Amino acid sequence: RIALIRGPLGQLEADERYKAYGDELAAHGMLLDPLLVMQGDFSTQSGREAARRLLERKTPFSALVGTNDSMAVGAVEVLQSLGKRIPADIAVVGFDDSAEARLLSVPLSTVRQSFYDLGFKTAEMLYQRIRKGAGDFEDKVLVPPEVVIRQSCGCVPLSMQPVRLTPSGVVGSSLADLLRDHEAMLDEMMAALGT
Repeated sequence: RIALIRGPLGQLEADERYKAYGDELAAHGMLLDPLLVMQGDFSTQSGREAARRLLERKTPFSALVGTNDSMAVGAVEVLQSLGKRIPADIAVVGFDDSAEARLLSVPLSTVRQSFYDLGFKTAEMLYQRIRKGAGDFEDKVLVPPEVVIRQSCGCVPLSMQPVRLTPSGVVGSSLADLLRDHEAMLDEMMAALGT
C-alpha cells in the first residue's frame, strides 16, 4: 500500500508525477486508493501536514512517495516523531535529490534530474529550431532521470549492507581473505603510519 503526497493541482510536474504514480500502480496490478493520496504544495510544511492527515485516516500504508524531496522530508519528520521507523515501518522516497534529502537521519531515496542534461538538450533544441525554422524539429524530449537509492526505501545498496563475522570469516563480503590474516593488515597499517 503506497501513499502519495502530490504537488499542486494544475502544475505540470505535479500532474505528471501523479500520473506516473497511478500508471505504476496499475502496471503492478494495484488499485489507486484515493484515501492514500494527499494534496501538497511542494513545501516541507505541506509534507508534514499530509503525513499527519494520512495517519489520522488510519488507512494502513507501508510506503510513502513525496512528489518532491521537501514534502518527503516533512513527512519523515512527522512519521519519526510519532515513533514510525523509516524504512522498517514505512519506506519513503522523494524526487529531486535535494541537499536536505542527503542530510536526513535516514538519507532519502529519491530521483535525480540532471539540470546540465536538461539545459544542454534545451539549448540543442533551440539551436535546431533556429537553424531549421518553424518546421521540422522536436518540440518535446524526455531526459531520463536517475534513481538514487539510499536507506529510506529499505533497498540499501550492496556496498552499504552489513557484513556478519563468523568464526570462519565474513559472510557476504570479499574481505574474508583479509580478515584471516589480520596480523598482516595490522603490520601494513603500522608501516603506513610510520610506527
